[in-house]
Order: sequence, then C-alpha cells, then structure tokens
Amino acid sequence: MIESPAKALEMWTLELEAMHAIGAAFVLTCHPFLSGRPARARALELLIDRMAALPGLWITTVGEVAQHVSGLGLTPRPCPQPVLPDAAYWIARPAPGNTENPAPDNTKKGDRHDGDGA
Repeated sequence: MIESPAKALEMWTLELEAMHAIGAAFVLTCHPFLSGRPARARALELLIDRMAALPGLWITTVGEVAQHVSGLGLTPRPCPQPVLPDAAYWIARPAPGNTENPAPDNTKKGDRHDGDGA
C-alpha cells in the first residue's frame, strides 16, 4: 500500500527522531516514482527542515561519509563474501574466475519467458 504524503512524513519523522535519540544513522531511501510527486516532495522538504532543527545531526551523502571515514586512519578489516545456497538462484553470482562482476544471467531454466507468449 502506498501511504499518503502526510502518513509518509509522519513515519519518516518518527524514525528520524528515534534514530537521532540513540545516536544512530537515519538513511532514507526515496523512489522517484513516489517521492518525485509534488505532495511527496513537499513532505520531504518538511522532513529536511525537521532534520536541520535537530542538534548535532549531520545531513550528508554516502560519499561524504566515505571521505570522512577514510580520514580516520582506521585499519581495514576483511569482509568475507557470504556463501550463497544453490537454492537462491535469483541472486547474481560472480562469473567463473571473476569475483568482481556478477554473471549476467542467473535464472533457473524454465523461469524465463523466451518469447513463447506466456
């Protein structure tokens, strides 16, 4: 169900204030087909006004966070690739010998529509 802009603002604000209270990061994901609508964009403006009013809140981008963290002198730690079960066929897998880019086609045989009109 797509909530009204007023309801979305209420939910966003409650989450923002709860995360701020515990010193956590508030990350908002906006989908353009919803948030690009005039009333939803206005609700987003009101949320940003609320954010700016909270003491100590850093309104930033992920790029600025990455730049900040890179300047902290932290020791990198490994993050091993998770082992995916074979049954999770919908998750992109690296191509053989390539750990950087997933294989382009990871669908199970019979799960695709090959122009048969189905």
